[in-house]
Amino acid sequence: MDITFSGHSCFHLRGRTTDLITDPFPLNTDSSINEASANVITVSHAHQGHCYTEGVAGEGRVVAGPGEYEVRGAIIRGISSFHDSERGKSRGRNTVFTLEIDGLRLAHLGDIGHMPSAKLMEALKGLDVLFVPVGGHSTITPEEAAQVVRQLRPRVAIPMHYASGTSPSPLCGVESFLEASGAGAAPGEGDNSTAARPRLSVSPSTLPPAPQIVVLSRSR
Repeated sequence: MDITFSGHSCFHLRGRTTDLITDPFPLNTDSSINEASANVITVSHAHQGHCYTEGVAGEGRVVAGPGEYEVRGAIIRGISSFHDSERGKSRGRNTVFTLEIDGLRLAHLGDIGHMPSAKLMEALKGLDVLFVPVGGHSTITPEEAAQVVRQLRPRVAIPMHYASGTSPSPLCGVESFLEASGAGAAPGEGDNSTAARPRLSVSPSTLPPAPQIVVLSRSR
């Protein structure tokens, strides 16, 4: 599987039979899913910046909300959670997705705004790849994201939903999460395991032997 990052919470997962995009966002942001196509689209919640399905080319099936789905050989499970720490009173609900594709087990936390419950943590055991929001403000904080990664111990943790570029943002940069995780220097600073890369190519046989944080640079 090849994984690329289009910014915010949007990733493109290209597997053998599954071509999946998570949380597509509109064209008026500093990067976009512009002109990409997919046969599956997951949407964690209906807030602007996470549900721009019309920006994805093709006739991809949209998966939004809790439930179990089988699409193009992928097993997708949506698990209800909240976009804030007040059981949805401020920002509503959020869907966490687990994905089983090409022998890999992945999870996209969407805009989860609270520490996962014991039941949710149980459902997220044994992950190969975890996409975790790390920018705070409207999601868990960088410190909470680091704690989630330490508890779940995915083979690969990929940060998302953080400030980037020169546009003003209330979100923290990815550096705050890396510092909280003890992962060293910021992406692009020197020779370290968290230097941003353009894509991640991964299979069951190429997973790292120990948990690793991978920062992806935006593909657009």
